[in-house]
Amino acid sequence: MEFFIGNTSNAIDLEEVLDSVTPYSPYGQREKEKLTPTQSKGKLEKEYNLTYLMLEIIKESNEVNEIIELLRNLKDITPIIQKASAELVLEELDFFYIKQWLVGVRRLADLIINTGIKGKIGIKLDKIEDFFTIISLDNEGPGFYLSGKHNSELEKVRISYRRLKQELDDLLEKRKKGIEREFNVLFNIENTLNISKFDKDKVEKLSRCPQLFYHGENYTHVQFKIKEWEESLKLKGELEELKKKIEDEEEKVRKYLTKEFLKSSSKFQGNCKSLGKLDWLLTKANYSREINGVKPIITDDNIIKLKGVRNPVLERVLVNRGKKVTPISLELTGGVTVITGSNMGGKSLTLKTLGLTVALAQLGFLVPCEEMVFNPRKFIYCSLYHEQSIYDGLSTFGVEIKGLKKVLGYRDKKGLYLIDELGRGTNPIEGGALAYAVARYLNKGNSISVMVTHFEQMLSDEFGQLRIVGLDNVTENKLKKVLNGKKGVEAVEELMDYRVEKAIELGVPREGLKIAALLGLPKEIIENAKNKLEKDVRKRSEFNGG
Repeated sequence: MEFFIGNTSNAIDLEEVLDSVTPYSPYGQREKEKLTPTQSKGKLEKEYNLTYLMLEIIKESNEVNEIIELLRNLKDITPIIQKASAELVLEELDFFYIKQWLVGVRRLADLIINTGIKGKIGIKLDKIEDFFTIISLDNEGPGFYLSGKHNSELEKVRISYRRLKQELDDLLEKRKKGIEREFNVLFNIENTLNISKFDKDKVEKLSRCPQLFYHGENYTHVQFKIKEWEESLKLKGELEELKKKIEDEEEKVRKYLTKEFLKSSSKFQGNCKSLGKLDWLLTKANYSREINGVKPIITDDNIIKLKGVRNPVLERVLVNRGKKVTPISLELTGGVTVITGSNMGGKSLTLKTLGLTVALAQLGFLVPCEEMVFNPRKFIYCSLYHEQSIYDGLSTFGVEIKGLKKVLGYRDKKGLYLIDELGRGTNPIEGGALAYAVARYLNKGNSISVMVTHFEQMLSDEFGQLRIVGLDNVTENKLKKVLNGKKGVEAVEELMDYRVEKAIELGVPREGLKIAALLGLPKEIIENAKNKLEKDVRKRSEFNGG
């Protein structure tokens, strides 16, 4: 059974959160890709403690910024390790990347000691001294080239090549100078003569020069180059032979270095794993710092208790608008808890926040609240009314029932059901009856289920009852005052109380007309709706009394 059933991870905005938690290097990214939810108390508490310790180190040490910068600049040498392991000879560029990587890792090894990461968290990096000494014969900086110190014959051939090349250059320079003096011309940096077509006399003389050949022309100039001659051809032939010898000797060096690299491959692989753990732990800790996260407390009791929890996705949006998110608190036990409240009161957001917080906790994150006590879940199922798709040919109600059918059988597996407005897609009488029946069914299991509803049938003391405070504390005078000023969503947000509280009296909030007024519906419509509502309430009362 999958932990996130169906579209749950998207529904609770977990994917959005994880996309925003970006590791600094490919090593951290691979560690992130291993991320899976767990119920193991030992594993989770270890992750919470390590993340918390790293968070404390980040707050205390400025050197952590250098660690992060080094991680960002580290080359991914995993393909190079795989190449060498496949018995392929590494190229000079590969060794350049390895050397550069080693210089960075060796600095990181010092920094994790200085910051206390090695001592407190247990992450360590091997400086791989043996191979670093071999690859750094010429310098200990990040630069690298195939050194003659690795192969004396290579150095001899390189010296011969440089000597012969200088001899050829001197020979060519001597011939150039002679031509320049004879014809009063100058060769450019590419050893080419560019002669104006208007200087016909000079063009003709140069054309007859046995040491030159016609190279080409454009609209304005004719080009000449120096012909090869016996001595220059002889030197070039010798240079080609020396170049081939250099390549052969360089290959011997590359084979030798590849062999030595393979001797330390386990150390390189171990460092890559340590870098991944270091990176991902730093990434999680910095995210925890951003959301002001705390360590969840794991209990054997079948509960989820959240105090002052904030939705990090909403909080980021509101902070950008200069506003603050309203923290909510709730305590849930096995069985069904019903949440009621006005439209736009945050009921669906409460489901998202609950699901997201539990998901983050079971992925080993610190969570954005004052306190969290919970028993890890076997699965999370979230069905949000406004996110249901009807593209498979089913009505909204059909999609809803189809999804629910798959998960009802898991009620005894200590999961978390988050169900938004079940039955809303059909007529209210049947929808309310169906929602109640599903709630009773889930109430018999040991999972924790939270159902958001407007149906009066769900207001039963069989289930836990919570409500969004909403507009309950808004007086008529305050409402009129706001209506004289702001209109629309801004007016609703100003007056709405998004806190969750235990329902003292069972009843569906009747705040729709207040919200409609705040959103700007004509006063005539609001007054007619109020009159109609009062008449319906009187009729119902008379009917019940009869």
